Amino acid sequence: MVLKLPELTRENQNWKIYHAHILDSAGAEGVVSHLTGATPKPVDSHELKAWNQSNAVAKYIILEVITDSLLARLMHNELAHTLYSHLAAIFGDHEPIAIEPPAEQSDQDEPL
Repeated sequence: MVLKLPELTRENQNWKIYHAHILDSAGAEGVVSHLTGATPKPVDSHELKAWNQSNAVAKYIILEVITDSLLARLMHNELAHTLYSHLAAIFGDHEPIAIEPPAEQSDQDEPL
């Protein structure tokens, strides 16, 4: 079930709020990786059906509350990741999801 999102207003008035709600909703639905692009479109037909469903959920989360004029500009995007990246760029956010790389683990013991 998708969480209730605020409507995205014009002139970047509530982008930060909308952005936070998008990430919360995507997290609740288990589709954040579709927004980050970490889940590439699979080639295997068995995996493709589940991927398409998750991608559709991620796109729905984004498109559900944007204005008609934004929808017209963005609806051609097949991937939730490119859709979200383009929407973020429109609102001046060129890194909408900051992903921290995993901490490197050393094979050597740290001195006490």
